[in-house]
Formats: sequence, structure tokens, C-alpha cells
Amino acid sequence: MGKPLKKRLKNNFIFGFVFYLILFIRLIRRETAFWIFEKLGRISYYLIPDVRRKMVRHLTIAFGEEKSSEEIGAMVKESLVNLGRNAVDAIRLPVYSLEDVEKFLTAEGLEILDRILANGKSVVLITGHIGSWEMMAAYLAMKGYPLYVVGARLYDPRLDHLLLKMRKSGGYINISREGSTKELLRILKKPNLLGMLIDQDTRVAGTFVRFFGKQAYTPVGPVILAAKTGAALVPLYIHLNENYRHHVKIFPEYTLTETGSKQNNVVQNTQGLTTILENFIREVPTQWVWMHER
Repeated sequence: MGKPLKKRLKNNFIFGFVFYLILFIRLIRRETAFWIFEKLGRISYYLIPDVRRKMVRHLTIAFGEEKSSEEIGAMVKESLVNLGRNAVDAIRLPVYSLEDVEKFLTAEGLEILDRILANGKSVVLITGHIGSWEMMAAYLAMKGYPLYVVGARLYDPRLDHLLLKMRKSGGYINISREGSTKELLRILKKPNLLGMLIDQDTRVAGTFVRFFGKQAYTPVGPVILAAKTGAALVPLYIHLNENYRHHVKIFPEYTLTETGSKQNNVVQNTQGLTTILENFIREVPTQWVWMHER
């Protein structure tokens, strides 16, 4: 049975708006694109009240003891503006070369990846929806790293197609989250990079661990894959500075804790990675997507 007419019309409008906005943003100057998306971010604060209330609720859980309600409100506004800012360069990926990207993106810790790969090991990259995570993936691929990323399908196949085209233009390979675990194991048999996001409550195998003082359902896939394959777990994140320059920070390999119990190993190490992710978010709180379910 087809979707209701109202929903089809809404999806068609969203797709059309996104499609032509992407074309426009790729034609104009980078600075102008940032200006436009900042305005869209500010306007969205008033146009999406349900999302705004959810963000207020989540930020209050995370920072309610440290911030006033006025400060929380300001963080919501800034988060929406940053969401727009961080989308700009991801959208413009097809018009960038590595030389272009290195004019506005710096990275530290690449030697960590080089050392692990040189030893013949694969790497599971651990991050979240912080900053322009798509730009970070594209940068690593442009630098010549063999990168795969795990991602969920979008609700609209047309939008999903646009996203996959963008990732392909960035040089990294998308692996559907709904796909086979065997494919991930195959990738990790060779010295490849596999990027995984661990900051959403999704329909995948997971466990409850502490996140900003609350129990949050968190994917356990990275820990299980690393334990099975011997792949290194490497946390990293990207954030946007005030001058519209991105900075990627890659951290040393996370050492798996051994408790003597496979189940406890999974829980404790998932907690360890989640704590690292929480610390990333605390460093740049308005560059995380506070509307996500956790």
C-alpha cells in the first residue's frame, strides 16, 4: 500500500528542496555557503519546535546542573547553526581536491593510523555525529587511506542516493548498516579503516552504558569486531573552528579491557569508548546533534 498523499507530498518537497539547495551550494563561494547555512540554522530554531524541545530536554539532562535555562536555549540555537555550518563542506565534496581541503582542514595523529596499518592491522575508527564527520571521512580517503564507513539507509531512497553519491565523490565506500556482518569481517581481514558511529540508539546489537549520567543504549559492534579480528580501535573526531577551519584529532589506540567474561568485556569496553565520546562532546558541545535519540 502506498504512502498517504500528505506524506508523499511532504517527502517530495523535502527532496526537491535538498536537491536544488545542494546544486546551488556547489556553485557558489564557500564563504557565501556558510552565510546561507548559518541563516538557515537560525531560522530552523523557530520552524521545528518539536526538535527544539527535544534538544532542550537532552541538553538539560547533560548540562542542567551547570547551565541556566537561558544558556541551554543559547546552546540549542548555536547547535542548529553549527549543524548548518558543518554541512557546507560535506555538500561541496564533489568540487574539492585534496589541495582545496588542506586549505581549511588540519589533522593531528595521522601517524597513529600509519603505524597501525604498516604493521598489517586493520582499524575500526570510533566517532560520533560531531562536527563535519563526512568531511573527516573524505579527508582520510583523499589522503589515500582505504576507508569504509557503516551507515544507515535514509527514509527516502532518493535522499539516500544523494548521500551515497556524495560519499563516493569523497573516495570512501559506504557499507549499509543493514548489511552482513561477514562483509565487515572481510574488510577487517586486510589493513583497512572502518568508520563506525556509536552515538545513537539504533536497531542494532547494543547494551546500556552511562552517557552524560544516564543509561543509553549503545552499539556494541565495534568492540565485538575488534575482539574477533584483532583490529585496532582508534577514537577520533572533527570540529569546526571560528574561522571556518576544520580540525581532525586522532587519538591513540584504545586498549580492550579483559575481564574474563565475554559479555562483561563487551559492556566495559563499550562504556570506555562511550566515555571517550562523551569527553569529545564536552569539548565542543554545540557541534553534536542533540536531536538524536539516546
